[in-house]
Amino acid sequence: MKEILIHDHNLVYKILEIYHSDFPVVILEFKYVYGLMAPNNIKGVEALNKVKRRLPNKYYGSFLGDLDSFRKIIHPDFVPLFNKVLNAAEGAFLRLPIHNIKTPNQTCWNNMHQTLIESKKLKTAIELLEIEYKKEIKTSDFFTSNFQSPLISSLNTSGSIEGAITDKEEALSFGVRNNIPLFIHTEHITQTPGSYPIFSFNKDGSFKIARRGVDDENIRNNIQNIISNFQRM
Repeated sequence: MKEILIHDHNLVYKILEIYHSDFPVVILEFKYVYGLMAPNNIKGVEALNKVKRRLPNKYYGSFLGDLDSFRKIIHPDFVPLFNKVLNAAEGAFLRLPIHNIKTPNQTCWNNMHQTLIESKKLKTAIELLEIEYKKEIKTSDFFTSNFQSPLISSLNTSGSIEGAITDKEEALSFGVRNNIPLFIHTEHITQTPGSYPIFSFNKDGSFKIARRGVDDENIRNNIQNIISNFQRM
């Protein structure tokens, strides 16, 4: 397994090379946890399933890169709300109704998809990767628009009672054992290990925490204040 820093000028090239391989998956150092990242296509899902020994009825979220690309899969009724809460949701997943699914797949559940909102440092790198990938890949396996934000998942075996891996040495060992080709260091991980919270905007207009996580109360309060002001407009 090779290792690379997120600001390395060869990063996008190295990831794209892996994306076009038979095992298109890498390890990424997130803010609170180590995770897996793969292309948003059938081969990417298969690679994640293989590493995680994925349990049935489990779905993959994405890492938000290109905003306009994600807006195209959100149900139109929820795009204005997404635009309002985007900055307040940094450090969390947003789960939203979507409307242009091409075929049932493991990135969507009940016509919903969740995407991770991260800091500018990480988002910029992912956005550059997505833009370059879309120069080569013109259609999505899953959506009628060319949504290619990478799929992500926690670095662990599906259903593990120990949860996601938060220790660097353990993450490196996991990568070697599973023949993962690349480990991306971001120098971004904090001393507050844990999961990202998931906030869900449901089709009936309700808003709830779908999973508790680091700093969830502050993020929820910030989002709730924006929703309240938005609904009064």
